[in-house]
Amino acid sequence: MWHDQLKLCGVESTIREIQRQRLTLYALGLRYYTYLTSKGRNLVLEFDIVMFYSVKHGLEILAFPCNQFGEEEPGSNDQIQEFVCTRFKSEFPIFDKIEVNGDSACPLYKFLKSGKWGIFGDDIQWNFAKFLIDKDGQVVDRYYPTTSPLSLERDIRKLIGIV
Repeated sequence: MWHDQLKLCGVESTIREIQRQRLTLYALGLRYYTYLTSKGRNLVLEFDIVMFYSVKHGLEILAFPCNQFGEEEPGSNDQIQEFVCTRFKSEFPIFDKIEVNGDSACPLYKFLKSGKWGIFGDDIQWNFAKFLIDKDGQVVDRYYPTTSPLSLERDIRKLIGIV
């Protein structure tokens, strides 16, 4: 299961989950909530799709804030949590702020990036990079920051057996 994969990567000792919820990981989004802020009207449709797959099929969105891209996430973990939960009524888990590139990159992101390269190599290019992960913790695909969550629906359906 994905949780065992995180243990192998040493993630449990390096990331503290802010919301302290039990998780079943199928998909994860880097700073997903910021994507929501920038999309306005599409937010409801995209969130409805996420909720459908979450409730019916166990899809889970995880947010890992990062301040490595233009210092767009300078707030503390508590400030980030307050902003996302108050403004967007977020129900997906938001973890502590991490680094996703370089020597100090979180072990989870080192694992996620191995074998699933972007156009410019392993590094995450910007906020909103996304990974689709199966129930066994294996990376199925990697998506660019510009990829809309709606674009992942076909791959999600295939992964959970609704083709």
